[in-house]
Amino acid sequence: MANTIYYVRTDGTGSGLSWSDATPDLMSVLAKAEFGDEIWVAAGTYSPSKDGDRKASFCIRDGVKMYGGFTGSEYDRTSRDWGKNPTVLSGEIGNPGIDDNSYNVVFTQNVGPQTVIDGFVITLGNANGEDRTIGSRVRAGGGWYDLASDSGNSKPAISNCTFVLNHALEGGAFYANGFNGSSSPSFRNCSFFNNKARLDGGSVYCDGRGESTNVVYLFNCIFQNNYSSYGAGIYYGNGASQTTLMLEKCIFKENKATSWGGGISYTNASGGFFDFQMNECRFEKNYPTDVNKNLFLSEPDQDLARR
Repeated sequence: MANTIYYVRTDGTGSGLSWSDATPDLMSVLAKAEFGDEIWVAAGTYSPSKDGDRKASFCIRDGVKMYGGFTGSEYDRTSRDWGKNPTVLSGEIGNPGIDDNSYNVVFTQNVGPQTVIDGFVITLGNANGEDRTIGSRVRAGGGWYDLASDSGNSKPAISNCTFVLNHALEGGAFYANGFNGSSSPSFRNCSFFNNKARLDGGSVYCDGRGESTNVVYLFNCIFQNNYSSYGAGIYYGNGASQTTLMLEKCIFKENKATSWGGGISYTNASGGFFDFQMNECRFEKNYPTDVNKNLFLSEPDQDLARR
């Protein structure tokens, strides 16, 4: 059986099986899309809830490929232009302002590298919940929360996406939860602008606590004007595990941390191995440092310690 292509546009009135029959309901398409299916989304703004449910997210299943940047008439995926046709996944679901927005705009769990998200603006998520558990969804990953804890394995492939104006306690734009598992997202040609975490990882927080085997890869990405306590661009917390952060041709510019690591901050617990690789990356005007490393004698519980 051939894989299905679903078509989504804001002015659609149909079932989603062609552009002329497009549906406006991206959530319903995501609920029925199966491994190998594609979702083509036309320019416009889409939100995960119509009734203010802050726990609602665009949940992308394993093996589903979702592409933005269409005008709504293309018959070839290569004809789209995500720069000229912004396709926005927004956490704005309630009253104007960010306070009551979605905790996580996008959610993935234990997905493979065939899971593709390409050509979207992901914005206005706000994981400001009161849960005191490190890595809880209501306090982490305002733009996107990837879950692969407790022996899970998740490797979403993210390309040509812009993460902007997302907020959280940890991981304003993206939280990779690989606690005792393996959250290993790859990012290509992505931008992270004006994201904020009250604690760590203004844009990206990589949770490698416990016995993790995470490998996070970023190619040709830019981090600019993000804010947090530690690691305004990227924060990596590594436990008693072997984890890798690979950066190639990335730019960290004008990011601000109130403590350390305006660009990148990482923590390596005793007994863990952290492999940090950079190739052709550039750092400009990050405050107070570009890269900062902390070594703890035992696995860190740094978030609770700083409250």
